[in-house]
Parts: sequence; C-alpha cells; structure tokens
Amino acid sequence: MKRNLLSLLFSLVAVVGLRAAEALPSVNVVYFVPSDLEPSAHYHARLNEVLKAMERFYNGELRRHGAKAALRFQTDPARPDQIRVFTVHGKEPHTGYPRNGGGAKAHKEVEAFFAANPGLKSSPNVLVLMPCEGPEYGPFHGWGKYCFAIDFKELDIRYHGDKGPKGQKFAKYYGGIAHELGHALGLPHNHATRSDEKAFGTALMGAGNYTLSASPTFITSASAKILEVSDSCRLDKCPEAPSRHVLKEAKPTVTQGEGTARIQGRLPVPNDIHALIAVWDKDMWEGVNNNYDAETFVVPVAADGSYDFTFPKAELSPGKTPYVQVQLRYIYKDGTQELYRHTLDPKPENEK
Repeated sequence: MKRNLLSLLFSLVAVVGLRAAEALPSVNVVYFVPSDLEPSAHYHARLNEVLKAMERFYNGELRRHGAKAALRFQTDPARPDQIRVFTVHGKEPHTGYPRNGGGAKAHKEVEAFFAANPGLKSSPNVLVLMPCEGPEYGPFHGWGKYCFAIDFKELDIRYHGDKGPKGQKFAKYYGGIAHELGHALGLPHNHATRSDEKAFGTALMGAGNYTLSASPTFITSASAKILEVSDSCRLDKCPEAPSRHVLKEAKPTVTQGEGTARIQGRLPVPNDIHALIAVWDKDMWEGVNNNYDAETFVVPVAADGSYDFTFPKAELSPGKTPYVQVQLRYIYKDGTQELYRHTLDPKPENEK
C-alpha cells in the first residue's frame, strides 16, 4: 500500500512537471511548401526523429555545463510524443524563395499564417524547413528569431553517424539545421578554445554545421549561458518588464598584452545582467559571418559588479591577420544582448 502511494505521488509530480514544461515557450516548426513542390516523403515522421535527436544533443550539452536550460520543440497536443509541424503552403514557386532573400519572403507568409491562427505560435522562435529533392534552392540561415533550412527524403535519422555518402550529406544538413537553430535561439558564431577542441571537438556555432553526427561536436560554455535566457530554452518565465541596458554606463577598460588583453570594469548594481561574455574575434570586422574564429569566455562578475578578465593566451588560436577585436557581449535577463567592441593595435586602415 505504501509503495502504491509513493508511486502515485511520483506520478503526480511527473504530471505536474510535464504540464509546467508544456506551459513554457517552445520552438515552432513550420514545413513551408512552395506552390510548385510537394512535401518530401514521410516528412513528419522523419523530422520527428531528427529533431528529437537534435533536442537530445542540445540538452545533453546543457546538462554537461550545468546550465539552467533545456531546448523544447512544440509538441502535438493530441500526441505529446510527437513534435508538432505546421504545414504552410507558399504563394510562389520555389524560385520565388531563393537562398538570398527567400527567407524574408517566407517569413511574411509564415507570420500571416500564425496571425490567422492565433494561439498556435508558442514562442518567437521558428524553424522553417522547405522540401528540396533536387539542387539546393532555398534559404539556409538564421534571421532574428527565425531560422531557415531545407528538407529532403534522406534527412533521416538512420543516416546519423553513417560514414558513407548519405551519412556525410545527413551530417551537413542536420548540423546545419542545429547551427541555424542556434542563431534563432540567440547564439552568435564562436570557435572552440584549444583545450575544448582537444576534449570535445568542433563548436556547434563554429564549423559544427558540418560535423554534428559525423565527428565530436559540442556547445561552448558561453553559448550555454546565453541559452539560459533564450525563449525556448529558459526554465523560468521571461521577465514582464524589459531589462535595463547598461552598456553606456559601464564601458570597460581594455589593456593590450602580448597576444592577449585584459578587460576590467564595473557594472552598476543592481542590474539586469545575466552574463558577460568576452570575445576574442580575429580577422574581419564587418558582415554577418565575421566571428566563426572567435573564442568566447564567460566573465565572472563580483557581487559589487566589478570584473577583471584576461584572455588566456594558451587558449587562443592565431588569426589570418594581426588584427583582433576584443568584445564584451552583455546578456540580459530578458534575453536581449548588447555588444561592446574594442580593436587592438594595429588597427586596419579602413576601421571606422
């Protein structure tokens, strides 16, 4: 009798926990079908297994870091074991949604779908997949809290880890989806530090879009910290009041060393900062893909708001040019971000 009561109690706790988790925002998955195409074969069943594997990868990495976060995809209310996929039929043929610019057009149509069906959108995070059985045509990138990728019949979990051509293709696109999803969740590009690369492989937000399922791939500690306040990963509800941004009040001091730099400063207290991320960004300054080679570090902040961080030289890989931009990424409790930039000498002639 006692054992039965305990089992009932544990079951009730599990149900309450499940309902609480379901109440939290989650990634919306949209299957976007241009007017001249058909969905790829068995897309819902295939994607259910693929995205569940992706969810396990993210959450395994978050647990490894001890992060208070867990990636969630929206599930079907009638079948909680199934990831919910909304099928949206595009107004234009596939040529109307090219790699460059096609995401913006699809975004408008997907937003119109959610506006016409209030209550379906669980969070701002949306993964849009388009069928593509021939030459790749569609957008494949992160854009705000949206990300875009393609689907094909061999995007199938049975090819996960396969060493043949189909496994190699699977790794490229499976890793690509996981990488672009990271952008939709708020993650910038970053590179593994030397010790992390040796221990864990390739950073997902570096070249991990080509390695996930093919070779060791991981999420950096800085990325895990950001995911703690991402809409579809955080375990608490987002603050109702927007965070107060303090970048203008708390400019750091940067002192250049030989192959490193020291960042010091003090944040006002109280503040709405969730984390400070130090970035060692090499080679390029402008554009959206200038930080694949950037090592990132979580900066400890004292109770009085002070911080003092020196980039560990042994963890930094050399860049292709002598230029380095030191950055501080301010991560706020509501998930918003600000970026402070400071270029070390020598500065490029065209820097503004």
